[in-house]
Amino acid sequence: MNSDRPLTRGEETALLLACLCLTPLVAVIAYFWWRDSSLQRAGSVVALARWVFTVILVVIAAAAALSLLAQLFRH
Repeated sequence: MNSDRPLTRGEETALLLACLCLTPLVAVIAYFWWRDSSLQRAGSVVALARWVFTVILVVIAAAAALSLLAQLFRH
């Protein structure tokens, strides 16, 4: 039986929530878990991790920009 398949929607959702609520390190662990047994799932994890990392960077950048604007308007 070939176990190489992409992530299901349920697996994607669970992994996304784990990455957002816990740590993106969950994606790294999942990648190494599936790296040898299922390349499609490992690839899906990489794509999901890129998305999560991008969202985190955008949130941090927006928070920094809002903080800067707040400081500028105080003076």
